[in-house]
Amino acid sequence: MLFSRSGNWLIGILLALGYSAYIFWKNNNIHTKPEKADFLQYPSDKTGDIIIIAGLSGILGSKLFSVSEDISGFMKDPLGQLLSGSGLNVYGGLILAFFAVYWYVKKIGIKPIYMMDIAGMGILLGYAVGRIGCQLSGDGDWGIVAAAQPEWWFLPDWLWSYEYPNNVNNEGVLLSQCNTEVFNELQMQRLSIEEKCKTACGIRYCHELNPKVYPTPIYETAISLMGLAALWFNRKKVKIAGTIFFIYMIFNGIERFFIEFIRVNERYQLFGLNWSQAQYISVLFVLGGIGGLIWLYKFNKSPEYYHSKA
Repeated sequence: MLFSRSGNWLIGILLALGYSAYIFWKNNNIHTKPEKADFLQYPSDKTGDIIIIAGLSGILGSKLFSVSEDISGFMKDPLGQLLSGSGLNVYGGLILAFFAVYWYVKKIGIKPIYMMDIAGMGILLGYAVGRIGCQLSGDGDWGIVAAAQPEWWFLPDWLWSYEYPNNVNNEGVLLSQCNTEVFNELQMQRLSIEEKCKTACGIRYCHELNPKVYPTPIYETAISLMGLAALWFNRKKVKIAGTIFFIYMIFNGIERFFIEFIRVNERYQLFGLNWSQAQYISVLFVLGGIGGLIWLYKFNKSPEYYHSKA
């Protein structure tokens, strides 16, 4: 992985910075003898630039928000925390990427409100795919210990509770295939957990959760795909630009707020509430989405309005 401790991450970072510098130069280069010319440029022509800006700012934002949740861990190993591929906060990435892309598209003359509508559905799809990765890797974005499976449950057992075998966090208990005595003897040695697993079990990730937990990434994937389908099949009914994005904000905020009740996350006491960071932010998302819709429809900002302001 590009930002993991293994592999040549330095080359990846240099390439990303080099490409960013090229984009900056391309958009700001001033010729000694400029010539005026009219030409037609579609927003799709800037897709590559927008993806790079969104990707880099999203990674930076998600990492900064993640660090803010664990300042003590960051102070112990700043470089390791920053370059680790784990510990990424989705909301942090969304917020910083939104402002970065908003600034860029406005700078090049594209009305941000139209990009926002496209982004709403794109983010839902990306979020759904990302949660599949969380489920397959077992990166810690799982739920709390699952309650006893009810008799009426008709779906596969792993959709109710899951042990996340070989999870990349190496949390839980040793797998049955491991040599427990060898692993315990290695505990006194200054080896990484992956090295201990490889020696005692023959694999880098040798733990599974016991008791099992709710597989919340699967739930979020399913909910996000349903939200995407609802927006996609109703997109042509929307007459006011920006509506889709603000509906996405409300949908995402509600989904994340309630899923946090069964997810493992640090809680914070604020205003007499004991919520996770994501829950506080999700409330702001819902309020922002409602406020945005009220603003759009109160002033009746139809597509013609934006064309007249172009």
